[in-house]
Amino acid sequence: MRLEELRPEIRDWVADHGDECIAFLQDLIAIPSATTVGEDEAAIADRIVEEMEALGYDEVRVDGIGNVHGIIRGERDDEGAVMLNSHIDTVGPGDRSQWEHDPYAGEIEDGQLYGLGSADMLCAMAAMVYGGGALVDLDVTPTHDVYVTGEVFEEVHEGHAMRYAVEEEGLDLSAVVIGEASEMNVKRGHRGRCELKVEIEGASCHASAPERGINPLYHAAAMLDRIEG
Repeated sequence: MRLEELRPEIRDWVADHGDECIAFLQDLIAIPSATTVGEDEAAIADRIVEEMEALGYDEVRVDGIGNVHGIIRGERDDEGAVMLNSHIDTVGPGDRSQWEHDPYAGEIEDGQLYGLGSADMLCAMAAMVYGGGALVDLDVTPTHDVYVTGEVFEEVHEGHAMRYAVEEEGLDLSAVVIGEASEMNVKRGHRGRCELKVEIEGASCHASAPERGINPLYHAAAMLDRIEG
């Protein structure tokens, strides 16, 4: 069946399961997972595994670094899988007295849900988990495997967990959809990021004759000045 023919069924399924998806999101918000202040992600990962299993995913597993993968098997395995990706950690709540709503309650007011990580990115995680559930419940077999993935410690080491999944676990992907907030606009690219490890050598000397040495900090400062310029 073509996607166009499935859309009405998918919309109906989503409408019928909307309250369950929101309740799941509220559960995720209630579980502290702020990696920037040293909190662990095991509990929120377990909750995601539980929901994926309840929705009938073909396979649910946690990889060696802690990412959660819910897998819906496709018809073909000659090309890479499609991944729906969301990170499951948050930043810390900061000064809780500045919050108008409890950051861990997932309160709904005037049609808006409030909570720590609700936009970045637990709402996407909940929606993607239930999107996969729709495929399973409607007996839709995708062309290729679909991975719904909860990525760990993105807030503190962005990209490292996914690099592990690809390089260490051999995850073969042909496309990735990232659920970062975009005002419901599809963004087809990313500016990218580069991290460099730079070693600058110096030369030691006695404090009485600093002109005989080389202070690497001076060279580092010059390098930073050129980068900023």
